[in-house]
Amino acid sequence: MSAANYETLDREISARSEDTDDCLAPFASVIKRLNVDGIASYSLAIRKGHMSVSECNALSCTVEENNPMVGSFNIVYCIQFNDGLKWVIKIPSNAHPGSWDTESANALRSEALLMQFLKRETNIPIPSVFAYDMSLDNPTNCPHIIMEFAHGRSLRDMWFDKRLSDEKRKQKRARALMQYASRIIQLNKFTFSKGGSIEFDIDGRMIGIQPLRKVDQDSLLADFEAGGDITTKYITGGPYEDQFSMFIEAFDRRDAHQRNQGDFKKASRKLLRLFLSWIPLDVYDGIETTSIDTHPFVLSHSDPDSQNILVDQDGNITSIIDWDGACSSPRTPGNIGFPSWLTRDWDPLCYDWKSDWGDTPSEEISDEDSPQQLAAHREEYAGYMHAISQAMGATKSTERATKNSMMIDNLLIAAELPMNETEIVSTIFEEIRQHLLTLGLDTPTEEGEVAIDMEDFCFFDIERLLEEDDWSERLINRLKVGFQHFCS
Repeated sequence: MSAANYETLDREISARSEDTDDCLAPFASVIKRLNVDGIASYSLAIRKGHMSVSECNALSCTVEENNPMVGSFNIVYCIQFNDGLKWVIKIPSNAHPGSWDTESANALRSEALLMQFLKRETNIPIPSVFAYDMSLDNPTNCPHIIMEFAHGRSLRDMWFDKRLSDEKRKQKRARALMQYASRIIQLNKFTFSKGGSIEFDIDGRMIGIQPLRKVDQDSLLADFEAGGDITTKYITGGPYEDQFSMFIEAFDRRDAHQRNQGDFKKASRKLLRLFLSWIPLDVYDGIETTSIDTHPFVLSHSDPDSQNILVDQDGNITSIIDWDGACSSPRTPGNIGFPSWLTRDWDPLCYDWKSDWGDTPSEEISDEDSPQQLAAHREEYAGYMHAISQAMGATKSTERATKNSMMIDNLLIAAELPMNETEIVSTIFEEIRQHLLTLGLDTPTEEGEVAIDMEDFCFFDIERLLEEDDWSERLINRLKVGFQHFCS
């Protein structure tokens, strides 16, 4: 399961930061505490430990202090050695007293050891981790991970490169999609009986599942709406005993804190809960060695988006980065699902495409594909994933599971993020309505009531019925039929 795509809120926060020239504000406490000289001396000591005496004498390094790379929840500084080698140090935004806690320390350790584990056990291109420290008491003054610098440009940049011809862009996109499918499916080797963060022993071996730390998106949104400082806070959940409990946990947590929501919002959330409860959990995902009943969870990357994939000039994948939050998550949709940049059209709040733009990217359209292009890429990717799964020993087609992931991932985004909820729920409702029309099913009501014609029925009709509690079992059953038909 991919983590929810927080692009909408991230984009709003970034816009505010750009307006105030304060994009480093969330990291102010880290920057104030950070010992840059300590980073340099610490990195030198680590590297010299693997070199001869003669090589050590000539070695030095500098930290690019004035040009850090900033993500949503981490700040990264480059460490440049005088022989041309480059490392980076990655520091969480809450890596300072008053915010750093045991859960954060466990999450950082899990990330570092997971990267080292995957480097040994797969051929997924991952930066080598050279050192990590979970404490506030170290030469840098901040908890951190020191790792190899990942070379390449982001797949997102290459995907929309206007300098490429249509044919060259098509070739590079196809190459990247095929390689990504062949890399990420390797995570299917690691299945679990519970969901949560991966726990390792002192030798770096997986030994179990521990609670999963996640960004508290409701707190982040509240800070944003209040117009004050935006401080990243975290919550923990799990371990989860079954897939549905992991699906519904975020929904229930938000529901408990939103008792005063209006009727329209309540109606949308009722519909979302129904959709979440109808997610099929038995879709074949190509894993033959364990039963989905005993091992319903699989290791997965938390944010399979194009900015976390680096490619060379030919579109070959050079690195997959940002493994913080990677965890044991439901096998539906798991690792054979669509990467999130191929399903943008299912989240209207994030999707910037305008229907009058046509199908071909132009200079004024920077970072969006048309619905037709996205649909074509999804078919292409599902084909790659099916072929790769078959080559790895799958006995049945995985295409259904891949295609279902589009809806499931977006339902999970809606469950996590209040900003995205209604738009996603309405999009999925429209898909259900279309499938009911395809099946030739209307939604009859009890005798004496006005019949509902799906041809003219819309999301707002459902909302009205929910608000009035005029919500017949027969209507629910019809919607469930449409949902299941879409998933078949």
